[in-house]
Amino acid sequence: MKTCFLVVGLILLVAALWTEACSNPAAPVPVAVVRITPDSATLAMAETTQLTATPEDASGHPVPDRAVTWRSSDGAVATVSGKGLVAAVTAGKATITATSEQQSGSATITVSTGPLASVTVLPGAASLYQGDSLQLRSILRDAVGDTLSGRSVAWSTSAANVATVSAAGLVKGVAIGRVTISATSEGKQGNAILAVLQAPIVGNIYIGNLPGELAPGATLQLHAFFRDFNGNALPGSAVTWSSDSTRLATVDPTTGVVTGIAGGVATITAQADRFSPGHGSLYVLSLASVTETDLGDLGGGTATAHGINNGGVVVGVSTTTSGSNHAFRWTAGNGMVDLGTLGGASSYAFAINEVGQIAGGSVTASGAWHAFLWSTAQGMQDLGILPGGTSSGGIDINGAGEVVGSSDDGSGALRAVRWSAAGVIEQLWADTAQAQGINDAEQVVGTAFATSEVCYTSGCDFVTNPFAFSWTAAGGLVDLGLGWNSDAIAINSRGDIVGDLLGPGTNATTAYLKSAAGSLQVLAFLPGGSYGVATAVNTNGQVAGVARSVSFYAPHPVFWLDANTVELLSVSTGSAFGVNDLQQIVGTVTESGRQRAKLWTLTTTSPTKPRAGAATSRRRVP
Repeated sequence: MKTCFLVVGLILLVAALWTEACSNPAAPVPVAVVRITPDSATLAMAETTQLTATPEDASGHPVPDRAVTWRSSDGAVATVSGKGLVAAVTAGKATITATSEQQSGSATITVSTGPLASVTVLPGAASLYQGDSLQLRSILRDAVGDTLSGRSVAWSTSAANVATVSAAGLVKGVAIGRVTISATSEGKQGNAILAVLQAPIVGNIYIGNLPGELAPGATLQLHAFFRDFNGNALPGSAVTWSSDSTRLATVDPTTGVVTGIAGGVATITAQADRFSPGHGSLYVLSLASVTETDLGDLGGGTATAHGINNGGVVVGVSTTTSGSNHAFRWTAGNGMVDLGTLGGASSYAFAINEVGQIAGGSVTASGAWHAFLWSTAQGMQDLGILPGGTSSGGIDINGAGEVVGSSDDGSGALRAVRWSAAGVIEQLWADTAQAQGINDAEQVVGTAFATSEVCYTSGCDFVTNPFAFSWTAAGGLVDLGLGWNSDAIAINSRGDIVGDLLGPGTNATTAYLKSAAGSLQVLAFLPGGSYGVATAVNTNGQVAGVARSVSFYAPHPVFWLDANTVELLSVSTGSAFGVNDLQQIVGTVTESGRQRAKLWTLTTTSPTKPRAGAATSRRRVP
């Protein structure tokens, strides 16, 4: 009886538990994503493919036994069964969608007329120039030759250094050579053989501001101009710049800004597609090893130094606070001192001898220019004029205090003159002339003018030309034989003469030194230049003056150690006018638009023993 009750109890307990379970079933996991595999397919017409839809929960785990419905976006292209079997109908694209519990996934079906059999690239062979582009196209066909569409195509090049190709089949020529361009689709490939040719030259490149000059450390913006073979301007193109010597000058390859590095000549090249390259010389000016001293001014901001003696005393002209030009005397101890005038507003000092006497010119109280002799003992003394004349000017002085220069004689023409140490004036030649230098042997040099008859097929004419001369009391005025348009500007104590002449075969103004023995030396130009004037010579035959590099409008002060060695004293424009035996040179340069008096002392060569009467300078009457 007890056993029976026990069995019945167990049965009732199981039944109760089963009833509880059936009345509270577990909640199903929702579908988060429906994935279709494959997600794309390409079919020929009438082909089929089986797609599989897999519902997944939020964690990406498949959830089985969920209802899935299938749908095609275009049943005219492809249909889909309730089990995901896709049937291709006609060419085109359709999207097949599988949905489960309001979540969907899709696959793209492309229907072609048939399987891809070949790829053809057109044109199959062609040529193009460097820098040009060529559009290729691919044609995809099935086994019966029908054209297929809707297939992806990948483009590639066999040599990107010869030609590149874009994803759309656009080819760009890079370098001369042959290259294969390929189009690939579904394992099939077509090729085109291309030849990249040298682009035809349509014109030339000109670098507008070369040849040019530049100081080390300075920069210059270069400009390229494009011309056809008839000289007509053409549109610009991208330019690549280069220097053949980055040790001397560098250039930005894109902007064309060039920077001077060290003295020498660098060739700058400008290149662009379809143009012959442009080349130009850049002269990086190398400065001499000098100490430069600015001599100051008399309050007006400008000054020019004209002469120096072996004691280092400098003379010249400077503006005063009133704006007038006054002669000055400069020493290292006292600086610049105003020498005053002969009663007028202006004066200038051109030369000084070894005892400190100074020659120059000044406006008198009457307003006329007169030559003067200045000394510390007597100050400024009027040297007077030729009889009948109104003006004169002193240009050079020797050790004895004899002054040379010019004076008019009332005829309107200048005459070369010499004033004795006692102040007596003497005319050196009857015709127009100017005396510019004198040495202790009383030898005078200068420039005279002569008129000659020149005849042409159309007739004859009279022409007046200058020529360099030498004068002595014994021999009178003698043509130095340097040709027309020559000048004798200075002479040293041993009889060496310097000046300028027209260079043999070039007609370029050229500095020269004619020795006392009669030999002629043509002095070197600055690199790239074709202009030089010698203005002063010391006892050792070393010469100061002015020369231009490649820029005609940029003269520079220079010093010739010998005929072949020219030293650049400043990259600023200016001139050297005087030199002594200690290799001290004086002159002027333009700084910030103003002329400044300068003293340059060479530091690379050994100074020689001073000799009396050695200092000379170039003079010009205002």
